[in-house]
Amino acid sequence: MSRRKSTLKHAVELYLIIVGGGYTLTSVVALIYNAQWLLTSSEQAEIRGLRSEISDNCIMLIAAAATLSAGVGIYKYRRWGLVLAAVMSLAAIAECVAASAIEPWEYHTFTIGLPMAAIMLWALLPPTWGKFQQESTKIS
Repeated sequence: MSRRKSTLKHAVELYLIIVGGGYTLTSVVALIYNAQWLLTSSEQAEIRGLRSEISDNCIMLIAAAATLSAGVGIYKYRRWGLVLAAVMSLAAIAECVAASAIEPWEYHTFTIGLPMAAIMLWALLPPTWGKFQQESTKIS
């Protein structure tokens, strides 16, 4: 693999693992915290709000775990990692576009949206798929 392609692959896997791992950890902590409050709360309005937050935390946990899995898949040269990275990139871009409609200079547009757009483009390039096919053949 050329040095430039290797550096790009390492940057992509590192970004996905760091972002996915960080958001996974944050989601787990938020779930535990909100579940603890749910168990001790007695007000109906507060319970409804906590249930809504817990469902949001669960969705975030699933998305974060999928992003982390995509990074690990790319690290291990698995084609499913490329597919998952492209899907998660598309979801992140859609979320950033929706957030930008509300607040045009939302920081997630630059810290999450733009890198994920670059990852999606990289994951869809034919040379990337060719290299992953070649590496998966070597591993088998």
